[in-house]
Amino acid sequence: FGNYTYIVPKSFSTTLCVMQFYKALEVELTKEIAEHIFFGLATDTGFLKFIGPYRGETFHLIGELVELGVSPNDIFNKMEGGNTLISQKFLGTLLLRAESHLGGRLMVVEEEPADAINYDLSDRPSDLLYAHLLGVDKVEVVLYFKFVEEGVWEIGFRSSHFSTIDVGAISATLNGGGHRKAAGATVENDLKELKMLLIKQIEQEFNKN
Repeated sequence: FGNYTYIVPKSFSTTLCVMQFYKALEVELTKEIAEHIFFGLATDTGFLKFIGPYRGETFHLIGELVELGVSPNDIFNKMEGGNTLISQKFLGTLLLRAESHLGGRLMVVEEEPADAINYDLSDRPSDLLYAHLLGVDKVEVVLYFKFVEEGVWEIGFRSSHFSTIDVGAISATLNGGGHRKAAGATVENDLKELKMLLIKQIEQEFNKN
């Protein structure tokens, strides 16, 4: 962190903050810049799936980007297309391992060390996995344990748009980071112990609501 911070709690994307800086400073937005801004917004919002009511300003800004030549269709294809066959097979394997906890409100998925041999871990189908599991009835939170090396796990946290669970706060207890709906942390610990710890912590959060 520097000496100054610029925080817009209601902004859906850092790139929209950048866009508003450009406008305030009267700097011309080129098509290339507009595409980067739109791409950042699209990835942060699940291609607008996480935007609720009364957020017309966001769509006005999106309209300006489209008028500058941005193609939402091309951006969507860049985000969702180009998947390899091996990544889709990996997705199938992960879905078969999905565990339902806490009355169906929590889904947990874990990789295995052998996945590093059988699949390409640099091409994880993370976004598709989260989308599939958050689309299951009643699911509010998804935990994805990614194998890094023996005893080290990268944990992906996601919560549904209707959930009150702040996964960013949960991730912070493990020295991770993120926001209410998406976060991550890298932890050195026994997987079984780590899973039990997080399931218990999420259960406590559910019980508060």
